[in-house]
Amino acid sequence: MASKNSTAIPACNRLLQKKWEEKSLQQHKMKLKQVRATVDTSAPHEYSHIRARVKQKQTEDEKLALIQKHNKELAGRMHHIMMTTGRVDHRNTYRHHRCN
Repeated sequence: MASKNSTAIPACNRLLQKKWEEKSLQQHKMKLKQVRATVDTSAPHEYSHIRARVKQKQTEDEKLALIQKHNKELAGRMHHIMMTTGRVDHRNTYRHHRCN
């Protein structure tokens, strides 16, 4: 079984080997303290042309324009009916006939 201080690389001087290992361990610990995350967790960049939804606004404007056009036509028809006598004749000018 390998001892606690044994390494894979043999050394002539155990004291120097121990010093080098401690130095290497200290460097490793220092690097671990300075480690930064490599995964980007920030929010993705937002593009203004996607947020604006231009096509949706355009279709909504077209629908509103069509509704206003229909409303204007209906108002015109109602105005015409109010200003004229209309086409409905309420007088009965025909003669009554008996069925017998």
